[in-house]
Amino acid sequence: MKRKMSVGSHLASGFSFFERRNNPTGPRIVEPSPSLTWDISEAFTADAAVRETMEADLTQKVLAAMCKALRPGEQLYSFDSVRWYENYSFYPHRLASVRRDAWALPVFPDDNYSIFVTSEMVCGLFGDPLDQTICVFGQEFLDAICAEPPDLFGNPLRRDGHDLP
Repeated sequence: MKRKMSVGSHLASGFSFFERRNNPTGPRIVEPSPSLTWDISEAFTADAAVRETMEADLTQKVLAAMCKALRPGEQLYSFDSVRWYENYSFYPHRLASVRRDAWALPVFPDDNYSIFVTSEMVCGLFGDPLDQTICVFGQEFLDAICAEPPDLFGNPLRRDGHDLP
């Protein structure tokens, strides 16, 4: 009997995270297609009050895009990239608040990577604090986030893992 691969194992193998996470330059994952990766470096240098507003806007707009892209009852998984055994699943349609205490892990990649994916890895978000980027992947999620992008998104840097001019 074939054992189903866990979401964490799939993330690690499918996106080569463990092989690439110590890469000093470039993305820490193999960015899937379709995807778009934005520069978020401005948020890292903003003063505390501005940054807090940017982070709240990011969380609100990511939740709204998730609710547009995912079916009601579809779960998302959030991973702690340091402790892979600490992963969380939640239903975006059931979240009553975008406040930080309503989420298991933050959407903004402050001190750690932010990783949110569906069980089949069809769509998700990968925030990289070292590269100071957020990669959004999956066509429906990408369409939803592009319709109303978070304020902290700077210029797009990569599409489908390839540098943009």
